[in-house]
Amino acid sequence: MPNTMIPSRSEVAQATWFQARLPQSVLLMTAGGFGLTLIELMLIGHHEKTQVMGLVVCGIGLLMSVLGLVAQGIWRKVVVGVLVLVALEGFAGTLIHRIGDPAKPREEQAAVAVQPEKGDEHGGEHHAPPLAPLSIMGLAVLASMAIAARSRVSR
Repeated sequence: MPNTMIPSRSEVAQATWFQARLPQSVLLMTAGGFGLTLIELMLIGHHEKTQVMGLVVCGIGLLMSVLGLVAQGIWRKVVVGVLVLVALEGFAGTLIHRIGDPAKPREEQAAVAVQPEKGDEHGGEHHAPPLAPLSIMGLAVLASMAIAARSRVSR
């Protein structure tokens, strides 16, 4: 009766190949996540005044995720530092979505919040989704961890 707990040589080789490329795979996935978030923000019209920060941050996150694939030496630290700033902006965006934009007067925010959208049969208030920017924060943290896990010598 063969012992199924011991992997075969081909299974070990396949696992090693995948494990060696896991950080690069994660970086490609985070780049895709930033790209899709960027497209989503453009499609929903998230580009007025301070809302443009979401577009800018997603673009920077996309660029840093791709650069993280090839960055070596001090540039790896620079890329990780920029991704940490992107993560902090994601946190700040969550606060802005939660409490409102500090650049707008309170009266203007209240007036926008109570206007029903076209085709809304319920006529309820509409606010920015409070936790949406956390996805940017999560993608930035994930990309930073993948860069830190990537081997120092490119393959």
